[in-house]
Amino acid sequence: MRNNWSIVIHEVTQTTAAIWFGTLKSDMRKYELFALHVHETKSMGAGTESSAHVTTIEIDGRKLKKPFKGSGQRFYGVEFLQGLKPGCCYKVELHRPSQDIGLPSFIDARQLSFGSFRTLPEKLTTKDFAKPLVVMLGSCFYPDDDDFAVGQAYEALLASGKEEEKPDIKFLTGDQVYLDIGLDSLSPVYQEVQERIAEDYALSWLRLRRMLRHGGTWMLADDHEFWNNYPHTTGKNPYLWMLHANRTIKEIWEKSALDGVKNVQRILPLRQIDISEQISFLLADTRTQRTEYNKSKPSENRFMSETDLSELEGWITTLTCPGVLVLSQPLIVKPGGEIDRNLADYHEQYSRVLEALSKCAHDVLVLSGDVHYGRISNISLGNSGRTLHEIIASPMSNLTGIDGRFAASKSKKIKTFPPIKSEGIPKQEVNYPEHFWRVSSQRTGGIFGIGDYTKTKEHFSTLAFSLNPDGQVIVDVKTWLLKEKSRSGKPREQFKTPNEVYSITLQ
Repeated sequence: MRNNWSIVIHEVTQTTAAIWFGTLKSDMRKYELFALHVHETKSMGAGTESSAHVTTIEIDGRKLKKPFKGSGQRFYGVEFLQGLKPGCCYKVELHRPSQDIGLPSFIDARQLSFGSFRTLPEKLTTKDFAKPLVVMLGSCFYPDDDDFAVGQAYEALLASGKEEEKPDIKFLTGDQVYLDIGLDSLSPVYQEVQERIAEDYALSWLRLRRMLRHGGTWMLADDHEFWNNYPHTTGKNPYLWMLHANRTIKEIWEKSALDGVKNVQRILPLRQIDISEQISFLLADTRTQRTEYNKSKPSENRFMSETDLSELEGWITTLTCPGVLVLSQPLIVKPGGEIDRNLADYHEQYSRVLEALSKCAHDVLVLSGDVHYGRISNISLGNSGRTLHEIIASPMSNLTGIDGRFAASKSKKIKTFPPIKSEGIPKQEVNYPEHFWRVSSQRTGGIFGIGDYTKTKEHFSTLAFSLNPDGQVIVDVKTWLLKEKSRSGKPREQFKTPNEVYSITLQ
């Protein structure tokens, strides 16, 4: 029987977890009663067996909410688990208990969905003492040609990977959905706009379900959570014509897109994760509050609110340990210009971030996506002796057809940094580690025609955080090609030398 109910594991801490459950399909029944069963387990993944029962939460189905206010019979809820053990694995099952629906017979009890997760460790340790904290990094997912490759690769790592390859949590840094691709974007009917956005989410979440149900998830929004180059509507994208033609369509589109960002992806402006006093993560949303670029009023251009930017600056300048800054777009870039604005286009706020980094007492690692290529690079942070490292993982699944041709890219080097004058960081050449700096590309299509272009291979990365014998944080980076399998069943590793790992020491 078809089952479109899902569990998504969102934010986890050492003792808590946020469990999203529901359905994004419009033809599923909302039952009067649900039950969430929580068990301890030895590991994460699809085949994990439950052990000690932790709790059962009964849920009143009438209290479930609509993720999209103007669209269909779609429902969701969020339950917050508390009192969990640090560094422990749990399995969560969503059940429909037997219920009387006013007919001669009852609805039988049934498991609707399941998931698993590991709580964060209290502290990082050396690799030979305990499992590293493994973060999966990915972005840009277009479902047309995915064929569940992302979920299969993710589950294969959980099942067959080494301890330093099995993801505990994941950062999805934008374009988890594409709301602006396809001729249905041209509909002038208000209800069809709302339904299209909801269905785009339903399809992407179905294809990503095998990944989203295992391990804590933090998501960021980028432009395609709204439309290309959001909030701008410049350019020649034919799918955006209705945004120009009808102001009401634009308002409905934007409101429905924000529903998805808030209710399905649970994105907030800033979220901080600290592991003891050894490593600090900060996820910063630079898209949903972004203003349209106005050349005549540069002081009004922003990619985040003044309050959030001040908090970001404070986090950078007061770090007492290495930091990991997670963004939807890279920092080591040149300005994108009118048709594809990036952080460097917003000179004033971008300069403030660079100035804060120049004052940082520790190394910072930036994780991002967006650009449809994978890349590893680093630069020196002024006179502080510290280093800014950057890892880009994009895409998890390429666009197809003519859309794929215009979105496709291959790994590019930025020769010098910063792209604008900065008080704290001198102009310098960007460093790219040999053999590791890029993800390989491939040619698609024939010799002639729109199908002939080069694109980066679909991938995501894993980053294993541990300590070396001197107590410094080590990050072992691996990149996985999602549509190529090794003999073990795992996705194939990108880097040329077998089993070779790119390691970063953060100080």
